[in-house]
Amino acid sequence: MSVQTQEKVTYTTVIGLIDNRDQSDAAWSTALSGCCTPAEFTVVMSENSMKRHFMIPEKSASLQGAVAGGAVGVAVGAVAAVLAVAGASIVIPGLGLVIAGPLAAALAGAGAGAAVGGIVGALVGAGVSEAKAKHVQAHLHKGGIAIVAHAATTKVADLIEKEWKTRNVDVVR
Repeated sequence: MSVQTQEKVTYTTVIGLIDNRDQSDAAWSTALSGCCTPAEFTVVMSENSMKRHFMIPEKSASLQGAVAGGAVGVAVGAVAAVLAVAGASIVIPGLGLVIAGPLAAALAGAGAGAAVGGIVGALVGAGVSEAKAKHVQAHLHKGGIAIVAHAATTKVADLIEKEWKTRNVDVVR
């Protein structure tokens, strides 16, 4: 599924449904090595999942610099490093979701109305069918993690999907 942004750049959305931290770190590292940058991903999980799977250290300039430079956070895990960057994530009140990445910016920009539509509305806006978006939402409510890749080309999306499937990641496209 593809969506066109205001800048008229078309992205293909690939979502990996993850069950634990090890799987999320492997999926994240694979996607980054496949030609994407951290800015092309959104990470979504419940607040409880974040607390259970990721020990986020105090925000620091060195951690922010490492993430901005594309380095994988070895000590805290790649996904945890992204979540730790100041301003990189939002918590949606009432839904208990933590979102870091482009979808977080879209939800924050849309204001309170977006919180009502929640993750389903954000994913539909990113080109995901409503049925698939509800599947992602159900996974999140069960304590899972979703990594949303905003791939610049279909070829990149295909590569991410192939690599994630080799790591037993449930892929939604």
